[in-house]
Amino acid sequence: MPTQIHQNLHIITDPSNQPLNNVKMPILALFTNLTFHHISLLAFLLGAQIYQSFLVNITAKNALTEAHFRILQAAIWPMYFKMHMIVTMLLALTYPGAGKTAPFPGSNSVQGQPDGGDRLTVMLSFTAMFVFSAANAFIFVPKATSTMWKLHSVREEKARGRTGSQWQGDKINVASVGDGNGIRNDGSESPELKTLYNKWRAFHGASYACAMATLATSIYYALCIAERYL
Repeated sequence: MPTQIHQNLHIITDPSNQPLNNVKMPILALFTNLTFHHISLLAFLLGAQIYQSFLVNITAKNALTEAHFRILQAAIWPMYFKMHMIVTMLLALTYPGAGKTAPFPGSNSVQGQPDGGDRLTVMLSFTAMFVFSAANAFIFVPKATSTMWKLHSVREEKARGRTGSQWQGDKINVASVGDGNGIRNDGSESPELKTLYNKWRAFHGASYACAMATLATSIYYALCIAERYL
């Protein structure tokens, strides 16, 4: 019996024996494996994109008045795209490459080099996600928001006979936004309002295009990762 037990222990612990390859990774070891973090971050990013773009937006627009909906959007979107940038950088740091030069096992993108066949896909995907998110966080969303508030302010000033503007830079009085047609142009506005409306529509369209491009790139990268490990 002792001999049999010793032989069994030898099979499990000897690196030269094949059964060792079938030993499962302990649960706690998952948290030190960067591949686990990479997949978790990718799932978080995709979930946040789908949830914010197709659930929160639609629900908030139907549940809130236009005034409160605009204020909510102006508060959420800059933070949302900055979160995109942070998660994209973390994805690059935890990319599960196959090189042996990385100081952390299971990842070698920034620490080393991605696999030759994956290099173009990986780097282009990360670069596109980061650039689109940065463009929205620092250019298109702030410009669209500022133009939207100014548009409301000018419209309110004209309605009040310039008795007092409600525009305060990046903020606006809820009562001055109203619910009617909001920032939509009904064709009877002054040239100044038409110019502001067209400017807002351009920034808003560019922001929407960047958001959809980020989502499409994330889905494409997720499909590449799935194909690699399935």
